[in-house]
Amino acid sequence: MNTPLFAAHDSFLVCAAAGSGSWQTIGPAIVGLVIAALVAIWMGVFVADWSRRRRQSRRSVRQSSLLDQLCATHGLDGPVQQQLEQVARRFAHGDVVLPFVDPRILESASRETPELAGIGKRLFGEAWQP
Repeated sequence: MNTPLFAAHDSFLVCAAAGSGSWQTIGPAIVGLVIAALVAIWMGVFVADWSRRRRQSRRSVRQSSLLDQLCATHGLDGPVQQQLEQVARRFAHGDVVLPFVDPRILESASRETPELAGIGKRLFGEAWQP
C-alpha cells in the first residue's frame, strides 16, 4: 500500500537512519510547519471570536436604538424605558419589541411589579386586561 502518509513515514525513517545530518535538514521544516499550523489555528479562533463579539455589539446597538424609538413614539420617559428594558430582558428573551406588541409580556411582569400595569394601560389602552 503506497499512500502519501506511508511515503512520508518511509522518508522520515530513511532520514532518521541516515543520521543526524539528514535530521538537520528536515527538522527545521517540521518545526516550521508545526509553528505555522499553530499560528493558523490561533488566527482562526481570534477571527471567530472577533466576529461573534461584533455581531453581538451590532445587535445590542440596534435593540437599544429600537427601544429609544418605540419609547419616543409612545411618549415614555427614561425611567419607564429602563423598566421596559428590564421587562424585555426578563420576560421576552431580550427582544425589546415584544413588550410593545404582546400584552401578555407586561401582564406577566406586572404580577411581580404592579407599577408596570400603568405602562400596560398606556400602551394597550382598552385592550389592557391585567
